[in-house]
Amino acid sequence: MLGIAALAFYQVVFGLNPMVYDMIDCYYPWRFHIGECLQNGIFPYWNPYQDLGYPIHADPSSGVWYPMVWLLGSTVGYSSYTIGLEFFFHVFFAGAGMFTLVKTLKMNPQVALIAAISYMLCGIFVGNAQHLTYIVSAAWLPFLLSFYFKMIQEPSWRNAVFSGFFLFLMMTGGYPAFVIILFYFFLIAACIYIWKTAKANGRKACYLLIARHAVFVLTALVLSSGILISVWQVSPYLSRLEGFSLEQVLYSPFGPRAFLSFLAPYAAVKFPEFFNGDISMINGYFGIALFLFFAFGLFSKKSFELKLLFGFAIFSLAAAVGDALPIRELLYKYVPMMSVFRFPSVFRLFVILPFIVIAANYLNQWFERQERLPVKKWSVVILIAVSLFGGLVLFLRSKTHLGLVSFFKSVVLNNSPDSFLEQHIAFQSIIQIVILLAVLAVVWLIKIPRVQLQLITGIVIIDLLIATQLNAPYTVFYPQITAEQAHDAVSKYPQGFPELEKVTIAESVKMPSPGTPYWQNYHCFLKQITAEGFNSFSFGSYENLESQFPFIYNELQNNSVLLLTDKVEHANKMTEGNRDSSYTRDILYFGSESYTGLNEMALKHDSSDIAQFHAHTANHFEVKTEVREKQLLTIFQKYYHGWEARIDGKKTTIHKSNLNFMSIVVPKGKHDVEFIYRNNAVRIAFALSLTVVLLIGIYALLTFLRPLTLKSRSIS
Repeated sequence: MLGIAALAFYQVVFGLNPMVYDMIDCYYPWRFHIGECLQNGIFPYWNPYQDLGYPIHADPSSGVWYPMVWLLGSTVGYSSYTIGLEFFFHVFFAGAGMFTLVKTLKMNPQVALIAAISYMLCGIFVGNAQHLTYIVSAAWLPFLLSFYFKMIQEPSWRNAVFSGFFLFLMMTGGYPAFVIILFYFFLIAACIYIWKTAKANGRKACYLLIARHAVFVLTALVLSSGILISVWQVSPYLSRLEGFSLEQVLYSPFGPRAFLSFLAPYAAVKFPEFFNGDISMINGYFGIALFLFFAFGLFSKKSFELKLLFGFAIFSLAAAVGDALPIRELLYKYVPMMSVFRFPSVFRLFVILPFIVIAANYLNQWFERQERLPVKKWSVVILIAVSLFGGLVLFLRSKTHLGLVSFFKSVVLNNSPDSFLEQHIAFQSIIQIVILLAVLAVVWLIKIPRVQLQLITGIVIIDLLIATQLNAPYTVFYPQITAEQAHDAVSKYPQGFPELEKVTIAESVKMPSPGTPYWQNYHCFLKQITAEGFNSFSFGSYENLESQFPFIYNELQNNSVLLLTDKVEHANKMTEGNRDSSYTRDILYFGSESYTGLNEMALKHDSSDIAQFHAHTANHFEVKTEVREKQLLTIFQKYYHGWEARIDGKKTTIHKSNLNFMSIVVPKGKHDVEFIYRNNAVRIAFALSLTVVLLIGIYALLTFLRPLTLKSRSIS
């Protein structure tokens, strides 16, 4: 599985090309900053470099609480190479997890291998490669389901703890939408299992199962206490928790047209207008052979776990299609937390995984009986499928000039953008015909079930490798540039936390970018504070300043990050200032409580007064001031729980200015000013989480080594 994953994504694994879009513009800069903090002995509380600062530890997508980020960030650090390796590791973990899940469902290891390969090269890992949080969620989901089902099947507390551990990995490294959806799945599953247990085994067994569920949930909550406390603290500041509009929630579904990707994934690499969604969200492929096995598997005998997964898959598919059915809208209106995430297509993960497992179940039943696949039935189905694909090619050829030879040379081999949908469908159809004929040959010619299964495994691998390589230049990596170029573009910038350039905020925005492939959030590499940022994690007050008071927002950027001023206004006058040409960039607005006290002070600013940075890290700013009279010092970093200010070592009050920023009163003379971020609740939660993770790791290691020790003793 490791070798197949490496071969499928060799451009990324071997450092030939950098990853695309959000991976290089969001996850890489954030993880780079976290790694810089860790390697300098700093807890990654704050990111000062985008959106005029924000608590990165409270952003679920940042990876601050995810163990792999700590492992990579604190050792080798993040680069355009290591972010690709992180993606690769998760692809492999996904395969290992699916292998474990299928074996937990009592299937043969060879069948489990087919399912594992199909899963780790499915449309989620290929289509959503740029969305690292999606990849993390998909990687650990099979492990979570596996240990949850083991927890039901075996009276073991260990499986409950491990279930909680893998849910913790999803909560700290994954996309929150998947955890929200899983909450309802496990709630329904738990109720059904508890009812069945009470009915079959009595009250005592029922109470024990409830207790195991409690351990499962408690383990996840304790391990995830850091991110949970962080999100709870930041929730009053966020606009996103107020919910999206229905139109936003329904954006980019896995609509009926996207079902084409189940059969022809190469059609989904472009043409978002046709599919009514982003190209990253419309790939549902898990293999043409596996799709046929799934179709037959619909009519095969299923365990209760498979029936549960299949029901979940059908419901998820109905939600994934967006406004084509009312399910997603009903969830939005009536189910808590279903309004805080977009993209109905996120539900397709819970479609693809069960579909693969059902396909594996069909294969397993034939293999366990040591029977060949039924020749007559499979021959008819495959010949019909081949005829349909062949007819589709002829139909498309009659409608337009396909030019498949030139298409292969210019588009497939050289990534030319000049192509149209019919060409992609026709080219994929020809590939599918060859693959299906190979399956037909196995069904006809091979009489030994074990050999038949091995050859089918090879066909599945070839099928998915071809599909992955066709799609990867569009959704996985940039074919136009090398990973070395991407690395060199940012490696020239200083490491750690160097002195800030003496420029205004507006000038920092205009500083030269590293160039392709970077177009957002690159100030994490430049180490310059900017008002710009590409992130769905946004303060409502900052969005209001930007949207409701654009004149003030733009003018304040003509200041440097530090501002000395004596001009104080009430926040009620912001509307007036926003449209008044007399407004100047050094006017600050305060709420009633702060305004009353500040307005009574004799504040006075002189052009000769000085405030300049002495040093800074992510969570700590040291400022030297030399002023003639008492006045306000503002640092354009967001006012947030945990910040404190000190003047010559003595704590002073922080006032919130312009809805967002931190202002203090500095007395006349020379002073050393500090802005320090501290968060004891989060630090304690981190220590607790780390302790429990280490204990679980030690327990897991002992559990793994014990059978090996017993085996060696029995041999001796």
